[in-house]
Amino acid sequence: MADMVAAAMERGRVASRFGKLSAADSELNGDYLKALPRLYLLTGDARYLAWGRRIADAYIEAVLPGNFGLPRMVLWDFASHSGDRKLKLRDHGNEMVVGLVTQFALEHQLGTARAAKMRPVLARMFDRVWASGNALKNARKDPKLGSFDGYADAIESAIYLVNRELMGLLKTGTGRGTSTGRRCCGR
Repeated sequence: MADMVAAAMERGRVASRFGKLSAADSELNGDYLKALPRLYLLTGDARYLAWGRRIADAYIEAVLPGNFGLPRMVLWDFASHSGDRKLKLRDHGNEMVVGLVTQFALEHQLGTARAAKMRPVLARMFDRVWASGNALKNARKDPKLGSFDGYADAIESAIYLVNRELMGLLKTGTGRGTSTGRRCCGR
C-alpha cells in the first residue's frame, strides 16, 4: 500500500499553488489524506508527511475558504478557485472531512504550528456541518444508504463528528467541547 500511495503522489497531475495533487476531487484527495498521516507514523518517511500537508494546505487555504467553509463534493478547479459548492456526508462525500481530521490529529500530536492554523478552519467546517444538519438529512433521504458501503461511510462521518464533540479538539465559540478536550489540548 505504501508503494502504491507513493507512486500516485509522485505522479500528481493536478497543478495547484501548493504543488501537484493526485486528484481534483475531494473523494480521492480525502482517501489519500486519510492514508498519508498513518503511513508517515508507520514508516517515518517524511514524504508522506509532506504529501499530507500539501493536500491539507490546498483544502485549508483554498477550497474551504472558497466554498463557505466546506470541502466540495466533486471537482475543484485549483486554477480558477471554483467548484460545485456541494458537500454530502454519505457514500463518497465524507473522505475529505475525515482526511483533514486525520492530518490535524497528526499535526497536533507532532506539536506543530500547523495544528493551530488548521484548528479554526476545521472548527468552522464542523460548525457548518452541524448547522446544516447534512448528516441527518442525507441519512434519511439517500437511497444509496441501503447498501453496506453507504451505511459505513455515513457512520464513519458521524463517528468523526461525535469524536470532535467529545474531545473538544476543535472547540469553537458555540460552547461545544469538553473539559477533557481542553486538558488534552492545553486550553
